[in-house]
Amino acid sequence: MTMTMDRDEAEKALAEIRDARGRADRARSYADASPFFILWGLIWLVANVVTGLAPELSGPAWLAGLAIGSVATVWLSVRQARRRGAQALQEGRDMGEEGARTGMTMGAIALFLMALFFVVWPLDARQMNSAISLFWAFAYLAAGIWLGWRLAAIGAATAAAILFGYFALDAFYFIWMGLAAGGGLIAGGLWLRTI
Repeated sequence: MTMTMDRDEAEKALAEIRDARGRADRARSYADASPFFILWGLIWLVANVVTGLAPELSGPAWLAGLAIGSVATVWLSVRQARRRGAQALQEGRDMGEEGARTGMTMGAIALFLMALFFVVWPLDARQMNSAISLFWAFAYLAAGIWLGWRLAAIGAATAAAILFGYFALDAFYFIWMGLAAGGGLIAGGLWLRTI
């Protein structure tokens, strides 16, 4: 028995395949982003709470968090790049250019943040914390426009929490940033992991 398909059925089948591939790619992006959200949410949580409860330990807490987070980010990135590279090799794709572009993008982001602070310096601790935090919240929102609405939702909710804390919670700002923004990133990372 032979089965034939007319043009409309074939187009519908191809559209369903594209939709399925898009959902799979989005789920893979969410799964890749999840550990970074959890990692930096934990760092944000701990360093902000330390800053709020023991301001004299703020510098060491943030330096330790940034050092641990940077090393862990590189390790996670290399691990994911190797996995994606192996998948690409199986599919006959070259990931070298994509990896180079990803690295250059992260470098450009780091340079932008450094340049920004040279221009707007001096900032107090709340302004610095808010500026860096808002930058990343809006980066998540922008990434979500391209990669999936869940990233955009995490970015928007985080930005709203930061702005609320900055304008409404003067005395408890750093505790708020740790619990609401850091905790929000952890919750967001766990949410992305379940997809």
